[in-house]
Amino acid sequence: MGQIDSFKRVLGVAGQKTAGINAGIEVKEEVQPEVAKPVSPSISSQQEVKPTPRAKSTVAVSKDTREQMRLLAFWAFRQGIIKGDTSEDLLREMIKLFYKKHPEGKEFVEMMLKG
Repeated sequence: MGQIDSFKRVLGVAGQKTAGINAGIEVKEEVQPEVAKPVSPSISSQQEVKPTPRAKSTVAVSKDTREQMRLLAFWAFRQGIIKGDTSEDLLREMIKLFYKKHPEGKEFVEMMLKG
C-alpha cells in the first residue's frame, strides 16, 4: 500500500471514486542525494581512524577547561599529533608527555594498577 492509499484510508475516503479530483496530478517520490563523507586533510583515504570507545566514567571539569580541551583536541588531531579528536585522545597524549617528564609518576601509577 502506497503512502497516498494509506492517507486516504486514514481520511476515510479509500475506495471512493477520486478520478476527477486526482486527474492530471502526478506524484513523484523524492530521492535524497547521497552525501559524501567529509575527509580530514591530515588523514589519507587509506588510513582509518578507529572510533574511541565510550567512556565508562566521566571527569568533571569547568566549562572553560572543557572548551580549551575540545579546541586543543581538534587542533592536535588536525596536526596529526593525536589519532582522534576526542578529549580522551588528548588526555592520553598529555599523560604520555607527563610520564616522559616525570618517569617516577609513571612507575607509581604502574605499581598501583598492578595492585
